[in-house]
Amino acid sequence: MTAKTDGVSEKILAMNEALVLGSLRQHELTAAAEAANARLQQEIVERKQAEVALRESERRYRTLFDLGPVAVYSCDASGVIQQFNPRAVELWGRKPSARQTAQRFCGSFKLLRPDGSFLPHEQCAMAKVARAELSAVRDKEVIFSRPDGSQITVVVNIAPLKSDQGRTVGAISCFYDVTERKLTEEAHRRVAMLTGTNQRLKREIAQRRTAQEALQASEKRQKQLLAEACHMRDQLRLLSRQVLLAQEQERKRISRELHDVIAQALTGINLQLASLKLLDATTNPKDREQTIAHTERLVEQSVNLVHQFARELRPPILDDVGVIPALQTLMKGFKEDTGIQVSLTASAAAEQVHNDVKIAFYRVAQEALTNVARHAHASQVDVSIQKVRGAAYMKITDNGKGFPPEALRDSNKNKRLGLLGMKERLEIIGGKFAIESPLGKGTTVTAQVPLSQARFKTKRMKPRPANDRR
Repeated sequence: MTAKTDGVSEKILAMNEALVLGSLRQHELTAAAEAANARLQQEIVERKQAEVALRESERRYRTLFDLGPVAVYSCDASGVIQQFNPRAVELWGRKPSARQTAQRFCGSFKLLRPDGSFLPHEQCAMAKVARAELSAVRDKEVIFSRPDGSQITVVVNIAPLKSDQGRTVGAISCFYDVTERKLTEEAHRRVAMLTGTNQRLKREIAQRRTAQEALQASEKRQKQLLAEACHMRDQLRLLSRQVLLAQEQERKRISRELHDVIAQALTGINLQLASLKLLDATTNPKDREQTIAHTERLVEQSVNLVHQFARELRPPILDDVGVIPALQTLMKGFKEDTGIQVSLTASAAAEQVHNDVKIAFYRVAQEALTNVARHAHASQVDVSIQKVRGAAYMKITDNGKGFPPEALRDSNKNKRLGLLGMKERLEIIGGKFAIESPLGKGTTVTAQVPLSQARFKTKRMKPRPANDRR
């Protein structure tokens, strides 16, 4: 009995344990089911949220796709158009029909080569990207020919469309019209080119105007030179005639002086010599001595006259001693003949110049002093020879009445050598001649000759005494 009771108890205990274990297992299953249900509900909520977000994203994408300023279209791997936005329709010029959307893009919207020929679809960048031959296209400028025949320039960006497995299944393109910008750039380029051309034309016009002005100035200068040449030719002819006339007059004067003075003196000498022949031993010695003395005086007078003629023609002192002593002698005689005071200030280096310069200075001084004696009514004459900046200057200044500027022109008309002779004499040796003579303020004659001599040491010289016969 006891054994049976113990067996039943054990069975009851095993059943109770099994019930407890089953209850625990059921509780665990219930908890797991509740957790799975909660996760399922959470996933449902998340999927609904994702669907809402996806629809919102699709709505935003569609809005951006439809309203965006950039033209967008896509095609499959064979080039058939899949999607396009309104901006693409605007750039195409018309909305593609259902048949056209099934065509390749290059069949309805043709790309052009730079030479103007159409580019086959197989060679266009869109097809190459769709076929995975190109990874992408960035900012490529191409020309499209629209169905209506017009052409536009666009900047294209192309990217591939991938499947979930990463395989290229098509391409999407974004492009925008830059035709106006290109036209503007072309207009600016043309404007810049025209501006450059205009500037070149202006420079050329300025150069031509300058050349024309230079030509006109050259023509004017040529006319002036021609007029000066004609004037100089006339002056040369006049000077030649005056020189010939002066030579004839000088020859006439010398002939007259020789005939009237020298010839008479020689005739007197001849007569005295003849009278000496008639004297005999019975003649009074005193009378013989008087006749001889008179003859000697006649000879001395003749010699003095010959010396005077020689000095007037060309003073020997100019060649023998120099220009300064010659000028002193000239000025001494000028003072004795006219009573006009005269002074000389000269540099010792004046004797180092060429003989032609000495003669020119002497003749200019001679002519100037002659003019002073004839016309100036002066009481003082100052003569100076100095070196100034590489040139020898002779300046002759008097305090006379002066003369008007037209006197130089009148001297030409009156056939007098005078001032014109001095000017020509200096120009022959490369010098310059100038004269200033305001009315009532005296006259200044300047003779300038280029000189390459050493230093000038100035000293003041006075005319020699009358008894100095050098």
